[in-house]
Amino acid sequence: MNFLSMLLLILFVGACEQDHVNDLNDLDQKFAKSRVVSETTYLELHLHQYFLENELTLLNEERSRLIAEIESGNDEKIPELEEVQQQINTYKGYHEYNEEFIARIDIPRLPPKPNPCDRPGEDNNCPVPAVFEDVFKILLHNEQGDVSMTLTDNNNGKIISELVGLEYSPDYEGLLSYQMAVDHVGDAVLHITKYSELMDAEITYAVNVKIE
Repeated sequence: MNFLSMLLLILFVGACEQDHVNDLNDLDQKFAKSRVVSETTYLELHLHQYFLENELTLLNEERSRLIAEIESGNDEKIPELEEVQQQINTYKGYHEYNEEFIARIDIPRLPPKPNPCDRPGEDNNCPVPAVFEDVFKILLHNEQGDVSMTLTDNNNGKIISELVGLEYSPDYEGLLSYQMAVDHVGDAVLHITKYSELMDAEITYAVNVKIE
């Protein structure tokens, strides 16, 4: 192999290696961006499911306790059991409706959903982990209609958020990004009010969040 051929080979290999490094760097940047988005952004429907699954855990435990008391002869607990069963049926209806809605959403991808606690506790004290970086983002589908959200301090109930934007998400094509400015670190409660087609009325639910 002459000197010119060897030089061309070295330059070609070097260029390929640089392209490979650039591809890896681009891939790392995409994954890094994805990791940040997954920590700071939630789909509202996923948050509602998170709330419902935690509550259903508690309600089923209460149902089992009441059945045990009734079987022991305490018939006075029958009305209470009927109320709990009605609440279970209502929440199951919400959950099934949300799952069907999520399945119909025609977008390339959805953000990761929070996982409910194994044992939520009486106060549903299972905070959604989040690193908001001064702005809390929740994604909505444009067919959901009007949705209002507020964050309150877990200790004194003071509102600690302010709506700063509602625009299409650059990270999740086809979803609206509801953005709230947050000047708070620690435990908080997210209150969400929206219209429910299932109930033909507005409903409100709340989930605990941990702002870091």
